[in-house]
Amino acid sequence: FCSEKCREEGMKKFHSVECVMLPTLIDIGIDKNALQTYRLVIRETFRKLKSYVPILRKEEDEKPRHMHGFNQEGIYDTGDYRAIYHLESNIPSRTVLDLFHKSTKALLITNMLYQTKKFFVNESGKEFMPSHEDLILTGSVVLNHLLNLPQNTFAITEFQANLLDYKNEAKQQNIAGGCYSALSLFNHSCAASTTRANYGDILVLYAKRFIPAGTEVSTSYGYSYHVDKKEERQESLLKDYKFICACKACTEDWPLLDVLPDANLRPVETFIKYPDDCKAFKNLDYSNNDIMEGKLEEMLAKYHGVFKNEKDVEIFEATIKETVEFLERFCVMPCKEYFYAQSTLIHFLENRASSYFYINR
Repeated sequence: FCSEKCREEGMKKFHSVECVMLPTLIDIGIDKNALQTYRLVIRETFRKLKSYVPILRKEEDEKPRHMHGFNQEGIYDTGDYRAIYHLESNIPSRTVLDLFHKSTKALLITNMLYQTKKFFVNESGKEFMPSHEDLILTGSVVLNHLLNLPQNTFAITEFQANLLDYKNEAKQQNIAGGCYSALSLFNHSCAASTTRANYGDILVLYAKRFIPAGTEVSTSYGYSYHVDKKEERQESLLKDYKFICACKACTEDWPLLDVLPDANLRPVETFIKYPDDCKAFKNLDYSNNDIMEGKLEEMLAKYHGVFKNEKDVEIFEATIKETVEFLERFCVMPCKEYFYAQSTLIHFLENRASSYFYINR
């Protein structure tokens, strides 16, 4: 633990139960998703699971799929265990061998929960002998989360930098993983419209591009058009998340970073809207792009200048956002300038989140 306060909170919530079995779980090579499942079940406690899971199973039978996770008031409460319990597990798309492996892990974890002598306890905290039904219920809950957590867990990151060598020793480091049920509702795009930043274990979703009203807000499941080839992205997404990606970057087969073209304006008529019956607009000459070419040059000059001259953080952020929006609204996508401006915005947002600064001489 990072501090006494953190240790005390951990002991109250889960660590007093998990601690005795962690060395065994690690020694047998159990994966991080199984460890996460182990901790989640401990935090919920057997008493809560025994009374709550039958209700959740009834909801599965009676509610339409898109309403799973919503409480009786019709609210998707991310602090409610039902939101985690009902996350997608893609059982129909899994192989028999995969289901067998997950079931074996569930049996192992259930047995270890029993061996701790601290999980199957009554209201006064005294151990009792679980019935066959108690073990079946626990094992089925464990299996459910072994299936749904891997594809609904997101990295918890921290910006780490050496104050004496900031340029060469600064990076965004994965330090943990967490299940955020609200974020799991967002679809993936290889050119996602958002980026994530952590403030401790709180995850914040920021827009990293211009998102017109009424259009989809997407996130990334770990694959991006500028890094991974289309075939590799689609193969990995099909394997891990059981779908074939049809985002704009995939359908238009956007190129990798090293071959991205320079910024080039779209035809003027593509970003001017007019009524179908408006003859005045239809008769305009759209062949002259001089004004917009000048605005593009001004925008890029302003973008590059802000790195050299601007020390005001708010002006810096506003300029980067203005550049990203201008390029997306008026230029052919994707392009190098757009990628670099967007990357600058992402780093800016990440670096003001959770940070760890150290001195390494």
